[in-house]
Amino acid sequence: MTYWKIGKYIAGELDAIGEEKYGSKIVSTVSRLLTERFGTGYQRANIFRMLKVAREFPDKAWQSRSREISMSMSCQRKTAIS
Repeated sequence: MTYWKIGKYIAGELDAIGEEKYGSKIVSTVSRLLTERFGTGYQRANIFRMLKVAREFPDKAWQSRSREISMSMSCQRKTAIS
C-alpha cells in the first residue's frame, strides 16, 4: 500500500505541474531522495511502476482484490499441506 500511496502522490504532483515538461526529472529526483532516506527499492523504474499502478487503480479497489488473492493463496497452501 505504501508504494500505491507514493505513486498516487507523485501522480498528483505531475498532473499539477505538467508531466510532459518535468516528469522524468521529478521521478529521478524522487527516486534519489527516497533511496537516500529509506534504502533500496526506490529505483527510477520502480517509481514509474508505482505511478502506473496508482493511475490504473486510482481508488483503493485494488486492496480488496489483493486481500482476495492473498486469502485464496492461503487456502491453497493449507489444502496442499493437508
